[in-house]
Amino acid sequence: MLTRTRTAHSIYAHTVGASKTVTRRKLPEFGGGKPYPADLPDRESYVVDYTGLDDPLHPQSWEFKKKMIISVLLAFTSIFSTFGSSVFSPAVLYLSPHFHVDREVGTLPISLYILGFAFGPLFWAPLSELYGRRYPILVSVFGFAIFQFAVAVAKDIQTVMICRFFGVRHTL
Repeated sequence: MLTRTRTAHSIYAHTVGASKTVTRRKLPEFGGGKPYPADLPDRESYVVDYTGLDDPLHPQSWEFKKKMIISVLLAFTSIFSTFGSSVFSPAVLYLSPHFHVDREVGTLPISLYILGFAFGPLFWAPLSELYGRRYPILVSVFGFAIFQFAVAVAKDIQTVMICRFFGVRHTL
């Protein structure tokens, strides 16, 4: 317990909580008789931190069962989203004749799924910074499930491609 406390204090002291005094050298005049803007406030006043190890929101104070459930659930969401990229490849042999397209077009849903991995974080990462990780993860898992059902009942190849692109559960 004591080593975790020391580690947390050490991390805090050497990153955002480090109090560094910045000495300015004499700057030339700003021009037009205008003064320089005021210095920024101390960055430590903007640091969001836990109230201590007994804080109920602090993950280190959670019970072991809660930690394991959350870890397993998040691990499975990552496994399922990456598994979804490759599990589609055996279906190409049956998908192409079913939708009367060439095999190259049949492999496009795999490429579009991988392309979704590239564009998804551009959307989900800012949301996780604004709202935390819980709500973007829940929304993306729900979207992942909906689009997987849409791929399963698709009537044409265009629907498969679009749903594969948007059906990526973007890990944060």
